[in-house]
Amino acid sequence: DQVLSNRVMVVPEDHPRALQLAVALTHTRRAQEAYAKAQSEAQVSQRAYNLVSHEFQRQNRRLQEQEETLRVQKELFETALNNMSQGLCMFDGAGALVVCNERYQHMYRLPAEVAAPGARLYDILAYRKARGTFAADPKSYCDQLTAAMAEGDTQSIVHPANGRTILIVNQ
Repeated sequence: DQVLSNRVMVVPEDHPRALQLAVALTHTRRAQEAYAKAQSEAQVSQRAYNLVSHEFQRQNRRLQEQEETLRVQKELFETALNNMSQGLCMFDGAGALVVCNERYQHMYRLPAEVAAPGARLYDILAYRKARGTFAADPKSYCDQLTAAMAEGDTQSIVHPANGRTILIVNQ
């Protein structure tokens, strides 16, 4: 028998051992090709994993930086808001409280749970009415305020029972 390469072997045609050897060589070659293909696919998968992992880490770092920036901005906003000498509150178009400062809460003796973001203007006024710091009807006041703002009337002056004068600016 004479082997010329890993693919070609010269043997007599009727030689049974040659047929067994040819089958074995074919299986070996197929196994080597499958192994090489699997190795190549594993390397491609590893590179893809590395790229995805790197991108995930990059985006995670970016998100952490943005969260830190947002935290600092929020801290500065809250510091400025709560160091104002004026009471400030902001409601959205649906009448839900967006933000208020401590001075606003103190002026109207509102606990934090009553003046929490999302609280409705009507509910805050009803709370104040029940405690004697708001004389008008809460529903009528809300309706009048909405109508006045629609007409462009953005200022009003309130004289509570404690003798203070409060200028309210609606925007």
